[in-house]
Amino acid sequence: MKYRFFPVLIITAIICLIPATGAAAEPMRISVLYFSNTGSDEDLSWLEKGIADMLLTDLALSDEIKCIEREQLEKVLNEQRFSLSGMADEKQSIEIGKILTAELLLTGSFIRAGDRLRIDGKLLDTGTGEVRAAVKTEGSIDTVFDMETEIVRGVFGKLGIELPAGIENSKSASVPAARAYYTGLDLFDIGEYSRAVEFYRQASIEDPEYGKPRAGLEESYRFLKDFKRMRYQREINTLLSKADSLRRRLKREPWQTYSDFLIQAYKAGETDNEKLNKKAEELGLFAGETPATCAWNLQTTLYEIADLAVEYFDDHELAGYSRSEIANIARQARISWPGDAFLPELIYQELLVTYFQNRWEESLVLCEELMINYPAYRMMWAVEDFYEESLSQMEDPGQQ
Repeated sequence: MKYRFFPVLIITAIICLIPATGAAAEPMRISVLYFSNTGSDEDLSWLEKGIADMLLTDLALSDEIKCIEREQLEKVLNEQRFSLSGMADEKQSIEIGKILTAELLLTGSFIRAGDRLRIDGKLLDTGTGEVRAAVKTEGSIDTVFDMETEIVRGVFGKLGIELPAGIENSKSASVPAARAYYTGLDLFDIGEYSRAVEFYRQASIEDPEYGKPRAGLEESYRFLKDFKRMRYQREINTLLSKADSLRRRLKREPWQTYSDFLIQAYKAGETDNEKLNKKAEELGLFAGETPATCAWNLQTTLYEIADLAVEYFDDHELAGYSRSEIANIARQARISWPGDAFLPELIYQELLVTYFQNRWEESLVLCEELMINYPAYRMMWAVEDFYEESLSQMEDPGQQ
């Protein structure tokens, strides 16, 4: 599993607040404009759309906010012939916001000085032109994800909205992956779909768990009218979304079953079963009642991803990453759930990875673990076959 480690940074946040007037009956309509690069460093041009898109993603996590989609902004920019550089002008920004029928507008700029990156953000009222909040953050380029989150915290704080769950996991774990993705997005916006595909693929290799590049690939294939690849990518994207849902469920505390979810929902007065089941599916609650069974479902999903990645796109990077994660899940399971009756199922999945990759010595060890510790395991006949084949291969590596 992948974890993020960020270097120590200094972030200074200055938030200018005006007393809230109470919660709105309807979600607030917010548009996020592209941030202006006020320096001369063209290597950071990807942050113009990158910062805005990350902010848009995080703001959309709240049910109290209605974010105007980036595609609508692109349409207005093209139709009205507005330029990215013009977004630094507050009057023009408000004009764009009004065209988009946004109540609030989040805009800003960034500049690099030496090894430091500074980002300034402003929340504007499109009706009055008033600055509702101002946020300034500073750090190194490696901490840009933390800096973006600081802006989001300032905006939610001003609006009196609780910070939604999932903010920390909404972005790539890799700055190079984000740079490649937003470079591809810029190419996509000007119709260079084939070149966009190249950068989206690069972003996916840099960070296999990063979902946006794969969504970008599917969309690019649609515009290229490569409908077979579009379908292939959609199948993989669906499985990747399922895997993300299962990962989040495994990390969520306390552990929640489908029954727990329904009881809590009914107590809260929610009785729309169709809506509840859709939400439960999004949360991965149908994939097992225990952490171990949920982890097994994640393993099998990763197997499907690995197989399709190779079959459809000859993508051995994604396949290799998925198979490594299958093994890591089993290793973590031994620590987390040592007495769970379902544990041999997870170990068996790890065995399949090593066996079909011809890692005979590791396969022997896993076979022996299952035969010694779980002699009544339901798939013992297959384990015995794997063991004999692994022994044979170790004795005579050249045999077919």
